[in-house]
Amino acid sequence: MNATSPHAAGPVASGPVAAGPVVPGPGVTPPAVSSPLHLRGRHIVLVGYMGAGKSTVGRALAARLSCDFVDLDDVIAHNAGRSIAQVFAEDGEAGFRALESATLRQLRGDLRGGPRHVIATGGGIIGSDDNIATLRALGTCVWLSASA
Repeated sequence: MNATSPHAAGPVASGPVAAGPVVPGPGVTPPAVSSPLHLRGRHIVLVGYMGAGKSTVGRALAARLSCDFVDLDDVIAHNAGRSIAQVFAEDGEAGFRALESATLRQLRGDLRGGPRHVIATGGGIIGSDDNIATLRALGTCVWLSASA
């Protein structure tokens, strides 16, 4: 797995991440994670293709930073009252993307001025320039990628 950001530093946000479990096993104490000055107080937004580990890494990172985690797909499903698969089946990809964009804008407003969150996004959210602008305004974006 590789996480990169032009503004990030440290093992969480730049360079290759060692292969292995995200959460240490029993009896292993994870090293302390410090927040670089430019990340303090900003939301951390995880982006990347489907299967890159955004939700898994997001939960672990939020726990390590003692902040809340938000999975955008969970918020979309909650707001729609349907699973993501149902939204795709009933509304098609265009309908899902419209709902995804609206939910992202709503989340930005809801989190503005509040405590820091780690946010996992869907794999296709960066397909829209408007979404990219909203993601950047929301916080520090970190691209996750995974290799086979």
